[in-house]
Amino acid sequence: MIRACEIHQYEAVMIENVVEAAAWELFDIWLSAMAALGYEVQFISVSAAHVGGEANPHAPQWRDRLYMVFTRKGVRKPDVEPRPLAWCPKCDANVAAVQWWKKPGRHIGKYRQQYIYVCPVGNHGQVEPYVAPAAAAIDWTDLGIRIGDRVDLGMRPLAGGTLRRIEAGLRMVSDPVMVAAAGNTYDAATGKPGNYLRADDPRVWPFPTQATSSQTGIATKFVMATNHDTGARAFDPDCGPLPTRSTKNGEAIIMAEPFVTMLRRNGTATPIGDPLQTFSAGGFHHGLTVPAGAMLMSPASGGKAKPVTEPTPALVTTTRPMLVIPYRKGARPHSLAEPLSTQATHESHGLMAGQVSVEDCYFRMLHPRESANAQRFPADYIITGNRGEQQMQAGNAVAVNVAQWLGGQVAEALSAA
Repeated sequence: MIRACEIHQYEAVMIENVVEAAAWELFDIWLSAMAALGYEVQFISVSAAHVGGEANPHAPQWRDRLYMVFTRKGVRKPDVEPRPLAWCPKCDANVAAVQWWKKPGRHIGKYRQQYIYVCPVGNHGQVEPYVAPAAAAIDWTDLGIRIGDRVDLGMRPLAGGTLRRIEAGLRMVSDPVMVAAAGNTYDAATGKPGNYLRADDPRVWPFPTQATSSQTGIATKFVMATNHDTGARAFDPDCGPLPTRSTKNGEAIIMAEPFVTMLRRNGTATPIGDPLQTFSAGGFHHGLTVPAGAMLMSPASGGKAKPVTEPTPALVTTTRPMLVIPYRKGARPHSLAEPLSTQATHESHGLMAGQVSVEDCYFRMLHPRESANAQRFPADYIITGNRGEQQMQAGNAVAVNVAQWLGGQVAEALSAA
């Protein structure tokens, strides 16, 4: 890049990389070389889940990245300060949140680890920006395969760690969760007491970061309030509204939404209301779990319920009952209401819908098209190649919403120069 800038004398250059790139031992030397060519740098640390607006929809995926904008001295610097929309309870209104860094110095880091968002009004404290749910990226016409039928169908059984994450996610929440479907020595899938569980509510958060290998799955569970074995978790509908769509029959069945499981180290189960975890180029890491016997109800059909084994009704903007499970190390399950985790270059997310018994849950990996959706590629965008090649392209891409935002800000600055 330095050689190209030396020859072509670009007015502006934009770079995207992982946050860890700043720890490269030659990073400051590289910056000095750009400075010697007459460039000034602006650092932007932001998650793709926090970038968007009316004309630029948010990516339903957590994807912390470091962006650098270099402009030649004398060229107007673009406004690249992230200001995501957030609700401030003290203002009782939506505000343009600003980043607050935990330590002084160079603003390079990850959301929640090195910085948070606060209300621009002094002393109003921390706020949480709006995010798009993982459910927005998932194709609900494909519920996957019943886990207990995989061997009979000639498929390999799911790994023990993946099954334990699904079980842990179903025990933790009655709603769908996104579950990490790959092993981590320290997570709950090891069976060790006190270890954390990689599971999240997909209705609230984006998917975890998608990688280049399959690491995320989605699972859902429904509870039989009566006439069921002792393994069932009953939910009393009189105690409050259900957080997910439900239906009753003679058996008083209550169904929760699916969740996503990350099949990689540190993966967790995540509700479908959260963004997906980051997709990467390393394969398929997200699994979706959907419960057997689950019923779908569409308001457009007059409230008529139908089994998930039948074709799904036309999709609308309401939450559907399911879960995404990342299939890579360090990943966790996610609810469909959260964004997807970062997309990788190989399949890394599975879709699962589950009953109380894990064997009765339906499970599949997320498709490359869903990884592309998490990266905010338009539905009509064509990605060529086989399944693995498509996943690699989707996982290695820059999130479209961030590219649109940064490119627009730089173009505006250059046109005003």
